[in-house]
Amino acid sequence: MPNQQNRPAHEFRAVVRFLEAVIRDAYHMADITAAFLKAQGFRPRKRSQRSLGAPLAETDAPSAETPVSRQARGFLLNLAAALRLARWEHSDLRPHLPSSLTTAAEAFRNLVPSPEDVTNSDGSEAVPPLSLEVFRTWLERFCQSGQTSIGADIVLKRDGVSEDELLDSLADFLWEHRHLGSPEGQQE
Repeated sequence: MPNQQNRPAHEFRAVVRFLEAVIRDAYHMADITAAFLKAQGFRPRKRSQRSLGAPLAETDAPSAETPVSRQARGFLLNLAAALRLARWEHSDLRPHLPSSLTTAAEAFRNLVPSPEDVTNSDGSEAVPPLSLEVFRTWLERFCQSGQTSIGADIVLKRDGVSEDELLDSLADFLWEHRHLGSPEGQQE
């Protein structure tokens, strides 16, 4: 495997930007999921008295991984995916999604993954198929910086569209929504 020194700097920067976008999106989806759960009346457990910087005592060590805890994480990943699907559908983006992608309603009905969906054949933890499918759709069809840049999901229609057409469409979109970025426009 070639080391980083043999790769051009622009490739390294592209990978870093991609990873940053994925991390920002993970934070964004975690915030949305937490806000949804809070709105439903769920509250986090109280924090332990142990400070964050203190080393773990032997009794504080996490217990062995259980299928239930994997299912709980799978549930949260599926909930985030269902919430994302609901936002896309609410924004009338369904025509831009793969026809094989489940609907938000179906995703909400199937939030709890089966134990098989959260465990690989070697016993390691797996990402639930719904969560993986929605993430792949976001990755392949949406601008990765849309939420952080303008607070919206931006569909990238690439098939048969030239770069000039994409730029023209972006310019039209920005002109049409220019009032959203200025304090004066918010009073109109």
